[in-house]
Amino acid sequence: MYINTKTTTYLFFILLTGCGIIHRPAENKMPILDIKNNQKKNSIEVPDRMCFITGGSRIIGPVDEQFDHTLALSNKSVTITPFFIFDTPITIGDYKKYLNEFEDYLIRLYNNIQSPSLNPNKEDNKKILDSNQKKNQNTTKQKNEASVFISTEEFYEVLAGHIKYKDKINQKPFMAACQQKIKPKQEAFTEGLQYQFEDKMNHYGANAMFDNYPAIFVNYHQAEWYLSYLTFVTNEYRKKNRLTPYPAFELPSVAQWEHAATDDTEVTPQRFSWGKTPKGEREEKYANFKYLEHNNSLQPVNRINAYKNHNGLYDMQGNINEWTKDSYYPAMNATISGLDPVYLDKKNPNKVIKGGSWNDPYTFQEISYNGCANAHFQSSTISFRPIMKYYGGF
Repeated sequence: MYINTKTTTYLFFILLTGCGIIHRPAENKMPILDIKNNQKKNSIEVPDRMCFITGGSRIIGPVDEQFDHTLALSNKSVTITPFFIFDTPITIGDYKKYLNEFEDYLIRLYNNIQSPSLNPNKEDNKKILDSNQKKNQNTTKQKNEASVFISTEEFYEVLAGHIKYKDKINQKPFMAACQQKIKPKQEAFTEGLQYQFEDKMNHYGANAMFDNYPAIFVNYHQAEWYLSYLTFVTNEYRKKNRLTPYPAFELPSVAQWEHAATDDTEVTPQRFSWGKTPKGEREEKYANFKYLEHNNSLQPVNRINAYKNHNGLYDMQGNINEWTKDSYYPAMNATISGLDPVYLDKKNPNKVIKGGSWNDPYTFQEISYNGCANAHFQSSTISFRPIMKYYGGF
């Protein structure tokens, strides 16, 4: 399921070289999902690095033997439609490609804008573009490369390809402000894991030894922006190769995450992906979590002897928490029902995180346990795992 080393090296090289001016034609770049590695499951094409999760009805919520912190929750029967999910969280190596290609990505994004009011193929609109670029150059000189602040709402508009930002894309301060929005918090990265890796983490992912570690210090919004990028570059590549575009990549809902974490042959809730811990064995054999006095550390997603659940997924319990799209509410299970339920509250800044991490006790690894984190929070204990809906039916 993973891209081989030679291919990864080649991809990383071409992404590093991908910067240019706004009119430069886009190259036919391979996204992080290699179509040559796609597999078949029951005649369904499964994208590279993803697993197919069958749909069906499931009871989500705690099991009888769980602790008091789950008593406020209630079991609820829901129906989940089929979807694909990454077999591991997004890695630092994946996120590095995004950071390195981001400037070129924005340029390609805006080159794909189709607008009757701004068509570069028309001579009159070309003059408008040229005039705007001259004005921007003068503005840039006046600001003397001063920094530009872009709000989260404005950045959403940038990623949506809003016309009013097209003439700013070549401005270095504007581009720098956009890039600042997607960067992990460098100070947190070095301080949060310094005791584990000493001076090897003096820059986010600078050392290739961390490429297979989960992408950490990425907040909820940054995860969503990354998924917009992944959708764009993947479908850009597929269209140029005359392949059917994929649906958008998304964060999973709590219901989807629990469904993927559970053995799909089991309808009732499970405490862990592996079911009940076999007699004589300890949970730490299956998950990387904080165990008694031991100081665990973040581990690579493809480490030796990493536990893979029934659906083929790694680290669904332990090592790293994962963002979900649901807003956090202690009794949220009582409020959701039906088909592919999601609990969303725009006024609530907190999101549900699932799975537990290397720095959490094993009770946080329980499938039904809903952790909570502010959407702007960046941490060494939170990453994300994309899903993609499957529209072929059950």
